[in-house]
Amino acid sequence: MVSSSTKAITNLFLYDTGAEIHVTNNLNWLHNYTEAEPTSISTGDSTSTIFGHGEIIFLSEQRPNKPILILKKVAYCPGFHTNIICGDTLYEAGIKLDQEQSQLVYHRTGKTFIDLVKHGKLHFLKAQPQEALNLYPSSIRSKLMESINNLPFAAEGVTLVEPPTRAPPSQYGHPLCEPCVMARLQSQTSHRPPTIPARTPFVRIHFDVIIMEGHQGYGGAACIAKSEP
Repeated sequence: MVSSSTKAITNLFLYDTGAEIHVTNNLNWLHNYTEAEPTSISTGDSTSTIFGHGEIIFLSEQRPNKPILILKKVAYCPGFHTNIICGDTLYEAGIKLDQEQSQLVYHRTGKTFIDLVKHGKLHFLKAQPQEALNLYPSSIRSKLMESINNLPFAAEGVTLVEPPTRAPPSQYGHPLCEPCVMARLQSQTSHRPPTIPARTPFVRIHFDVIIMEGHQGYGGAACIAKSEP
């Protein structure tokens, strides 16, 4: 059971001998993520929903470019109280728990595979996963780029009042418009409470209303409404 320390273990990985699958609550850790039809799993007296699966890669602290553990078929359950490593799956791969030393060790040699850290009577992995490039699921990324590619056709009939100017390129190349930047983001930091990610394009949108003082737009319009997902 997880008690008042739940908040402290939200981003940790629990080694669980009673779990049947690996579970994570963070989409940004899942490499090669694929969406799935939502399914429910039992978690004690309640249930949690799986929205997809992916891989999680843990890197060595001594050699940051070298993976030391790759978890396959990790279920994505947003809002789950912690992250779970299935002990049986590691056991089948030749890794077992040394409870006295609080370590995962190799079956045959007994040598240390990776250290664990204890919170109460629970054992958590002493490692953090590598961030994945999954700001948007693949279906949403493809729709964003499709919308961007169709922008020239949607602008038919628009007359430019002044010739466009382009900012000089930086070390990262030419500046991009906001939709292009958003479509290429690799990570995002937000202080808003986490919400269940959208599973289809344009589930949530907002509008920017631009008032064109002193000018009339196409068809005599006095303002422009710009929407974004």
